[in-house]
Amino acid sequence: MSTVHTALDALLHTPPADAARLAERRGAVSSAALQAALADRILAGDITAEQSDCVPLLARVLGAGVGRERLLILLFDAQAPPQRRALALAALFHEPDGHTLFDRLGPATRVRLADPWIRPMVALAPVDPDAQAALADLIASTPAAWRGAMVARIETCRRRLGTPAHEAYAAALVTPELADEWPVLFGHVLAEGPAA
Repeated sequence: MSTVHTALDALLHTPPADAARLAERRGAVSSAALQAALADRILAGDITAEQSDCVPLLARVLGAGVGRERLLILLFDAQAPPQRRALALAALFHEPDGHTLFDRLGPATRVRLADPWIRPMVALAPVDPDAQAALADLIASTPAAWRGAMVARIETCRRRLGTPAHEAYAAALVTPELADEWPVLFGHVLAEGPAA
């Protein structure tokens, strides 16, 4: 296995928190080489389930860089496997135009491809208010007619990971724009009983 792939595996196992940590951990491997290798692995479908949860976290710090064009082509290829498209979205979401790219997808596609972005935010929600806010933003950025489907996608992930509903939906339950979703969200919180 090459040095680039070894470095990428380590970064996908435990993504760096910021650019300084990335620089420390990548050693002599350039960011461009890591960006290209990440794009190669996404396009090839060579990302494990555990690694897929870390793609958005790594991409937030690493950026898409030299892999950007290939990831864009994959993202908008309706014939490509959905999991690969979802990982392309996860890798591109934190780019300066990431929200614009997300908005260019139809609402059904946005809901279908959101899992690699949802999972890390749901996992971090108990300890990170930014993750709670990101989940609220994701729901709010979804057209009103599709918000129920997005909440259902988040709820499936939340139950699978065991994240308490009151933590996953904390920001959404105080976002006035999401008032129409509050009965469903409160229902999930109440179904779990009192918070420990």
